Amino acid sequence: PSSSSSSSLNSTVQFEMIGETQIAVPTHFFKVILAHNDNESKDKQFVIGGFIVPNKKISPNRSLESFAVKDIQIIEKLSGFELFPQIPKKVIQTATPLCVAHKCILPRQQFQSSKNDHYNQEE
Repeated sequence: PSSSSSSSLNSTVQFEMIGETQIAVPTHFFKVILAHNDNESKDKQFVIGGFIVPNKKISPNRSLESFAVKDIQIIEKLSGFELFPQIPKKVIQTATPLCVAHKCILPRQQFQSSKNDHYNQEE
């Protein structure tokens, strides 16, 4: 896959196509987490984390934090989704970053894969 972009987050992405029906293989995945404590008062403490991860094998030495985005608006713009539309923007903007509040660690799990596996190529 290849891409080109400018500073305004405009980009063009070319996807690998597989199978007889030519299905596009995503180059990246994203995950956004918004959580709060169980405090029943109005003073809930929110944490937020957004990550964009490449769709390929990741070195076990790579930290999850290296995939974190500073602002989930980046993910919204790239994906075309409006995330958490029911939550006031101020809550999202003032939430503590997830990797600051908690350790952001990738699991060190080995999966069995073949040497010819497309996703077995480290970045």
